[in-house]
Amino acid sequence: MSAVFHFLEVLVISVSALIALTLVLLVIVAHLPGSPLKEIFVALAKRIGATAAISLLAVPLAPIPVVDALYDVSGAVFLAIYWFDIFKAIAKSIAAALKSRAVAQ
Repeated sequence: MSAVFHFLEVLVISVSALIALTLVLLVIVAHLPGSPLKEIFVALAKRIGATAAISLLAVPLAPIPVVDALYDVSGAVFLAIYWFDIFKAIAKSIAAALKSRAVAQ
């Protein structure tokens, strides 16, 4: 039993360290001027926010049978389209960065 608790302790510490490192890197990238990675993080944050908002709206609609089913289908379709649209945002960001580097040289 002690080995299981030690494993969980190491796991929690490792996950905490990875989260802290990710937050530090996000802060560093946020302060970079004209970084395409910053634009990608913004696009990713918007999609995570939209997913969270749709999830929160689903809770009060769950008791209503027909509305719940329609909301589940329409929400899933919207999120699929919105999440697949991130590839276009990433391509646009990379193209803009490459174009600005070509102009700078």
